[in-house]
Amino acid sequence: MNFGIENNNSDLVGCLDADSFVDKDALKNMIPYFENPKIMAVVPAIKVHNAKNLLQKTQKVEYDVGSFLEKCLLI
Repeated sequence: MNFGIENNNSDLVGCLDADSFVDKDALKNMIPYFENPKIMAVVPAIKVHNAKNLLQKTQKVEYDVGSFLEKCLLI
């Protein structure tokens, strides 16, 4: 990932872990934020998909609460 970022020639870079996936419109929905010159990065809300064990369920609660609080603080 670092090699790709360092050798990038475009204005925007998107990174995604191998075990992650995003909504098909994620990038399209993120790009308009960069019209504001004060915006340097955009990060989508992270969700745990299909949590099965205790660790995954705990992580899901952590991410859900974090996403909720971020939305509340940005309003």
